[in-house]
Amino acid sequence: MVPRHDGDVPVKSVSLDGAGATFSNGYDTLHVAELIINAPGVSVSGNPMTVDKLTVTGNGELQSGRLQTLDIGALELLSGATLTVDVDDCPALNVSGGLTLPGTVTFNTTGTTKPPPSLLLITASGGITDAAPCQWIPAKVISSASRIMVSPSGEVWLKTAQGTLLILK
Repeated sequence: MVPRHDGDVPVKSVSLDGAGATFSNGYDTLHVAELIINAPGVSVSGNPMTVDKLTVTGNGELQSGRLQTLDIGALELLSGATLTVDVDDCPALNVSGGLTLPGTVTFNTTGTTKPPPSLLLITASGGITDAAPCQWIPAKVISSASRIMVSPSGEVWLKTAQGTLLILK
């Protein structure tokens, strides 16, 4: 427990380890050195806060609509992390620094509507900090035509083919 005081409240690390856990910030200015997402369905609420580094582990799930109160310095996805895209509520996650991608990331598309042809998911002003190729593995997708595209400038997009797919044998 961090004692209440005026001014910036520094916290070294916060780890969200339970499925559906919520971290609610009641401080006016909270500064977290590292926020670790280690479970699915977690969220952050309350007052805005600064996070130097957001880390999503292999057990963790990143869903931008649940993290809009964060001012993120850097984002690191570890191997096996999940990126969930709720097409009904998917504001882009803005990262002021770099984005580090592992060898594999699972992505889910959820929601009640068909995904648009192009949906911006993440913008990292510092670009991609790890140049290793990242394989995006679809799981539980509402559209099998959806793919993740990453630009060298640090943008992550959900791209979905529109129209009818005809397969001939």
